[in-house]
Amino acid sequence: MQREEYNQQKLFDAIASEYDAHYSDPFAAEYRRRFLYNEMFDGIDFSGAHVLEAMCGSGQVTEYLLPKGAEMIGLDISPEMIKIFRKKFPNCAVSCRSILDSGFEHGRFDV
Repeated sequence: MQREEYNQQKLFDAIASEYDAHYSDPFAAEYRRRFLYNEMFDGIDFSGAHVLEAMCGSGQVTEYLLPKGAEMIGLDISPEMIKIFRKKFPNCAVSCRSILDSGFEHGRFDV
């Protein structure tokens, strides 16, 4: 693991619970839904799509796309963030690795 990745991992390990509390706040979720997700994902059929939430944190995109039928996989470098993700989405696959070395083969995901 490169030094920058190590620093990133340690930072998000240290702030994981605060990160989740902030980004899972109902007002933050509504803001993302209204101004980001509706615009970004409008018209896309996610039914059965294999979707990678890279740098997933505590899974805000997963929370939005699961009800739309997406098959989500979370990827994050922070073991603490992965713990939160797993607790929130026990039926989703998850990988604790760097996005620079995810281990996923090319073409595995639809989105």
